[in-house]
Amino acid sequence: MAKKNMITKEEIRELLKSTETFRIERTTSLNLVTDEEKVTKSVTKLSDIFNEIMLYCSTPRSMAEIMEHLGLKHRYNVKHRYIDPLIEGGFLVMTIPEKPNSRSQKYVRALT
Repeated sequence: MAKKNMITKEEIRELLKSTETFRIERTTSLNLVTDEEKVTKSVTKLSDIFNEIMLYCSTPRSMAEIMEHLGLKHRYNVKHRYIDPLIEGGFLVMTIPEKPNSRSQKYVRALT
């Protein structure tokens, strides 16, 4: 069960689907939450990370490369918080979709 002030995966998916380009606009994300300044900053940071991943993955990148670029260390969190929602939203694609857990797996931006 999601906490009251946390953005859910479903809300992120809707945000990703509602954008016309791969760039997630801050004004769109700020409209999701208006009650708590802390949550608003969290959503803005999340959209900034999504945008950074999208820009960085203009060429195929491994999970390790993405993590290093973002300065993050926990593979599980990066995959589940950032990569999976972008894949589900159609913004990133896997280079080896038939083997999602391959050590050679790379991710590339779907929109050009």
